[in-house]
Amino acid sequence: WPSLLEFELEFLTKSARQFLLSVVVSSWLPFPQSRNFWPFVGRSDSFSCYNLTKMSQIPTTYAPATQAECDDFVAFADSVGGAWRTAYESSDGTVKVFDQKSESSPINIVKLIAILSGIEALTLYDVLHDPDYRKEWDDNMVEGYLIEQLDANNDVGYYSAKAPVALVSGRDFVNQRSWRVKDDREYLIFNHSVVHPKKPEDKKFVRANSIRSGYLVRVNPDGKGCILTYITQADPRGWIPTSLMNAVTTKFAPKLIGRLEAAAKAYPEWKAAHNPGRFPWRGLGSY
Repeated sequence: WPSLLEFELEFLTKSARQFLLSVVVSSWLPFPQSRNFWPFVGRSDSFSCYNLTKMSQIPTTYAPATQAECDDFVAFADSVGGAWRTAYESSDGTVKVFDQKSESSPINIVKLIAILSGIEALTLYDVLHDPDYRKEWDDNMVEGYLIEQLDANNDVGYYSAKAPVALVSGRDFVNQRSWRVKDDREYLIFNHSVVHPKKPEDKKFVRANSIRSGYLVRVNPDGKGCILTYITQADPRGWIPTSLMNAVTTKFAPKLIGRLEAAAKAYPEWKAAHNPGRFPWRGLGSY
């Protein structure tokens, strides 16, 4: 499932909407606006448009992720220091957000680490996977479904989300998703966008591009709940300023934690009443 889109939509729906509504609405229109419209004219270098990824740059082939690729993602998620910059830390130290610049894109890479003492690692892993439950807690979701199952741990799926304001196009994704469970203590889900012939671009949406996104969930060593590491680097495409989206992602990333924590707490009761034995991502049942 995509990730950055949640932050964009959350950002637009709360108090920050009034602050940057004119900028966001104009920049999210699916057609170019005159540069004279922008209130930041003359600062094009720091306020460049986000319409960076061409569909021709998105992979058209998809193969199951290798163990080496899984290991590389985990190593990157665990990396510290170096280029990572601290962007946010909660007062109790349980949520931290870092970002770093990318050598290949003006879109920053964002990392969030959260200690969720009341949530079991397997429960959170199930919540992140379950497409039926996603409809319960993701109010922006229009639809999501499997396009192609590559093997037991890899698939290609579709997700679309509505925009919360008029004249703003929704976003959709076609992502290859890969997952791995290690020693029943480490749960990995990561994705990147692909082009799939069964789901061409839809004129009702702007096709976004997940460059590098994923969740790493581990059992907390102290036995209390789990630790989530979340990585995202995504291009929503369209006309969103790079500097705005980089700022929005780091500032509003912690809001995802509250939503996920509430969803995870409610999941066991919900799942008990909705196909309780079906967990295809664990090899139990089918989609």
